[in-house]
Amino acid sequence: MVYVGEPRELPEELRLSTLYGGGEGDVEVKIRVLKDTGRKTIIDQYIRFCEICNEQRKSHGNTEKAIGEILRICQEENVLMPFLMLREKEVQDIMITLFDEEYIAKMYKRDLLSQGREEGLQEGLRKGQQEGRREGRQEGRQEGRREVLEETLRRLISAMGWPLEDAMAFLEVPEEDRPIYREILKNEKL
Repeated sequence: MVYVGEPRELPEELRLSTLYGGGEGDVEVKIRVLKDTGRKTIIDQYIRFCEICNEQRKSHGNTEKAIGEILRICQEENVLMPFLMLREKEVQDIMITLFDEEYIAKMYKRDLLSQGREEGLQEGLRKGQQEGRREGRQEGRQEGRREVLEETLRRLISAMGWPLEDAMAFLEVPEEDRPIYREILKNEKL
C-alpha cells in the first residue's frame, strides 16, 4: 500500500485482522506500507505527484486548469517525468475522468439531448404548416430523443462499462420505454 496522506506515524506493515477485527477462520493479510523515503524513488515521486494533485485541486477545483498546473509543476520538479512525457495525453484523459466523471456524464447527456431537440425542431419545421410543425416537432423530438438516448446508452455501456439498466436509470429513461432499448441493444456487442 502506498500511503499518500498527511504525514503521520504508520507501522511498516499493517495486518487486516487488527484493522477489521479478524476472527477464527479468517485469512491473515499483511500489507507493506510504502512511505516517502526522501530518496526520490519512484514511490517517492508518486507520493509527490499525489501531493501536487491535492494542492492543485484545492486551489483550482476539478478543472482542466488544475490538470495543467499539476503537469507543469511535475515537469518543474522532475516528478515522474519519463512516464508523464510518454503518456501525457493519456494521463490528462484519466485525470479528467477521475476529477469528475459524473459532471462529464451529465454534460455529455445535456449536449446529446440538446442535439436531439435541435434535430427534432428542424424536422418539425420542414413540415410547413402550423399544425404540421407542432406534430413534426413532437415526432422529431421523440425520434431525435430515441436516437440520442440509444447512442448515449451505447457510449455509457462501452466507454464507462455501465450495465444497460444503470445507464437507463442514469439517463432517466421512462420505465415504459426501457423494453424498447433492451430489445434494440440486446444483440449488440458493446
